[in-house]
Amino acid sequence: MGQVAERRPLVAAFPVQVQRLAQDGVRTLQQTSLNGPQDLRLITDAPVPSPGPGEVLIRVTAAGVNFVDISQTRGTFPGGPQPPYLAGIEGVGEVAAVGDGVTDLETGAHVIGVGIGGGAFAEYMVLPAEVLRLTGGTGADLVLESVGGATLDASLAATKRVTGRVVVHGVVGGEATITNWDLVYKHQIHLIGLNIGVLFQAAPHLFGEVMGQLSELLAAGVLGPGRPTIHELAEGPKALTELETRTTVGKLALLL
Repeated sequence: MGQVAERRPLVAAFPVQVQRLAQDGVRTLQQTSLNGPQDLRLITDAPVPSPGPGEVLIRVTAAGVNFVDISQTRGTFPGGPQPPYLAGIEGVGEVAAVGDGVTDLETGAHVIGVGIGGGAFAEYMVLPAEVLRLTGGTGADLVLESVGGATLDASLAATKRVTGRVVVHGVVGGEATITNWDLVYKHQIHLIGLNIGVLFQAAPHLFGEVMGQLSELLAAGVLGPGRPTIHELAEGPKALTELETRTTVGKLALLL
């Protein structure tokens, strides 16, 4: 499952150009075990996938590297793919072809694609075409908590009492314990759990709305797209290993 969101070229993090379908083999990274990212291998002769009904084929120009990718390579992501599988959940690029029944997207449209099933670490990936066009000391109103462990307590303490919200969407720092006593007498806040994979499946339109709002903030200059550390596709195992060992700062991306 996944979702495609059309984006404006002006918020693109990487240059995107319309290209014809590859006539030769497609480069992709395939995970061959559940022993970690060192078992990602570069394939140079994979076939170009074909979009089915309601799907689009994306020519990927760059792919984000996430802790979900690491969790999947070690078999610790609930419901994750089994090896051998094509890795990567987050890609940006252009629509190269559309399947039957797709009317909202045309070839050449610039898109952001996310799919927990994988395939973003490849020159081409297929995703469902569920689209939404993108067009003082009192504590934080909203905290996005993805670390867990001891960091969760600091996030709760930094949140505004009563009306503040903490959205927990990751556990890279390990499990954290919070009791009903903590919520009543220590941290009077709204604590929300979020699993991106469940969000895609249960509320795809909500995800699309969030992506649309984010794109508007980027286009308005309120948020900066950032400058990720770029690796070539063949350096995928190295990039994931660096992320797993906490030796990186900021976002990582693979350039295709």
